[in-house]
Amino acid sequence: MDIEGDLDRIQRKAAAEHERRKQETQRKLAREKKIKEEAILAQNRVTEIAHQRREEQKILQQQREESIVKNGGISLNVYLVVKPLVKAHSNRVILPSSFLTSLQGRLDSVQGPLTFKLSYGAGYTYCGVEDFTAEEGEILIPPIVALSLVRGENLDSLSDQKIKVEYHQLDRFDNVNVQLRPLGEGFHREGVDMVKLDIKLLLLQALQNVLTISTGDFVMVRFEGQSYSLTIESMSPENAVILVDTDLEVDILPSETAQQKLDNDKSYLDFISQRQAKVRHIVIPEPVTTIPVATIRVRLPAGTQITRSFDPESNIQQLFHWVFSVLPDPPANALRSDFNFVLRRSDRSSVPFSNAETFKSLGLTKDSLMVDWKLEQLVRDISVSEKAEPAAFSVALQQAEEQSDLQDISKLESDTEPPIEPLEDVDKVTIFNNLVGQGITNTRAAQIAQKFSLQILELGKMGFENAPDYIDLLEKYQGRLERIVNVLAGAD
Repeated sequence: MDIEGDLDRIQRKAAAEHERRKQETQRKLAREKKIKEEAILAQNRVTEIAHQRREEQKILQQQREESIVKNGGISLNVYLVVKPLVKAHSNRVILPSSFLTSLQGRLDSVQGPLTFKLSYGAGYTYCGVEDFTAEEGEILIPPIVALSLVRGENLDSLSDQKIKVEYHQLDRFDNVNVQLRPLGEGFHREGVDMVKLDIKLLLLQALQNVLTISTGDFVMVRFEGQSYSLTIESMSPENAVILVDTDLEVDILPSETAQQKLDNDKSYLDFISQRQAKVRHIVIPEPVTTIPVATIRVRLPAGTQITRSFDPESNIQQLFHWVFSVLPDPPANALRSDFNFVLRRSDRSSVPFSNAETFKSLGLTKDSLMVDWKLEQLVRDISVSEKAEPAAFSVALQQAEEQSDLQDISKLESDTEPPIEPLEDVDKVTIFNNLVGQGITNTRAAQIAQKFSLQILELGKMGFENAPDYIDLLEKYQGRLERIVNVLAGAD
């Protein structure tokens, strides 16, 4: 027996088994290490996500607390079903009486009229309140508020939908600058004639009964039976403000159509600049004259013909580069850097051009081509569909426009009436003393006399002299005499 040989084999086998187990152990340890590392990474990721969520919640909570502080400690938000309110040039809504009940006793710190934030999907706007006579669970909003909520898209989709209503007291500023962009073609009719009107005056008139404005809001002006829509593109000092004793400065931006033309013109000029820079770097080698050449004649858009020879074995891309370099700048409505080749042969056949082909493989030896830029085609929808009946908000918008026209007529008819002179401070002191004499506290009498002096004088002329009868109504209806008188007379 070969004992030494057997022993050597046993030792080698044992060593191999030892090495195998060692490697298996190492692989096992590596797998376990990898699993631990992945578990640590996963745990770290979970911890990071949890930390991010805590920070986000902290920020949201901070924002809520800041909002509550700004709103005088009042936190109120509910979802209400929206209904149309026919009201021209107004963004005051009608809320249910439960809102007033919820706010009673919490308005001592509120300065100025109540304002609310309305949200629907990604759209939002701010508004004032007309009164609190809506049905429970509903909110009545004028068409201009609805347009702002849906950003002018599919107005009637808002009908009977629920929107979020939040109490949000906006800041007041002495001076506000607003930049508005006319929609579509702006102040044109049938895309041709510019309407001759004082745009800024009409805007200021349209905004004089608007309590709040914010970026993205829609504004409509009415002139000679025609409505013109604008959006607030930017404003300062804040993106949402309350308009009370505010000096409003209005800037008109180019209309959507005009701005699009400006953008297209700039894009075209940029393309021309880039194209000319590219042309300067195009170099096409002349073919070796000792070999057969491919002679190509090209007719340019203006009718000019140019001829050049190419190496038959060269890539057809050389033809494209050459034509690109000699073509005049394209018209503004050309598909940028894209042009048509039309091959003119006696057999009227066409040749498909591929970047992988050569002049020889395409059979181009002595041929003529016509070339021109591809132009954009304006596609119009010529399908005829039945005209749908206008839904609730469209009807409300039409009625508000008619209401605006009637108001304009009334204004013209009353232009000859003498203007109401502003009250002097001495008149306000007299009103203050009269209110205090009727049992109104000094603080409240001072606020009412400062804010509603004209209305109090008018009510006195109508025979309503008992202040406690109308003090609450002045605040509830924000000084609107028509509604106050209706309530006092029992008609509302």
